[in-house]
Amino acid sequence: MRKLLSALAFIVCLIIITVDGSAKGRWITPKPDLIPSYNKESFFLDRITIKFIEGSGVFLTQNKFESRSGLDMSSINELVGRFNMHSGRKLFSQRRNYIDELRRNGMSKTGKELADLNLYFIVTIDSTKLCSDIIKALINCPVVETAYPKSKICLPFDIEPETALFSGDQGYLY
Repeated sequence: MRKLLSALAFIVCLIIITVDGSAKGRWITPKPDLIPSYNKESFFLDRITIKFIEGSGVFLTQNKFESRSGLDMSSINELVGRFNMHSGRKLFSQRRNYIDELRRNGMSKTGKELADLNLYFIVTIDSTKLCSDIIKALINCPVVETAYPKSKICLPFDIEPETALFSGDQGYLY
């Protein structure tokens, strides 16, 4: 009986260690039910960023998405053809191995699971199509974690009253 309890306690400890792990899981935004309408002042409506699910190993060859892990990419490739998406590319241009090394280093330093930046892609779409319809179709694909239009850079501006300029009063001694 004592050996049985010891073995059971050992198994429970192994399960706790396995479940707890050293790297904490990454929080993933739930897929939205309602896709907002995007305005052309804040977003490039002809460029969509797509993030595929972790572990999918998605890569792009000749404007066709393929998976290293053997996932079925036919639904995504059908959308690419239906919505006339073209000129797809990785969002981060560094080599895959370099990005993987940065991710491993970051996870070892923080103890948290980090997103695989190799799974982010940006595609250009036909500007006559509705951006929100394409994003909704992409998000409904099981291999897509999220999709959104590329946002424009908003330059900061000064609000009233105008801020005084003190650069002439700056120096090394005061």
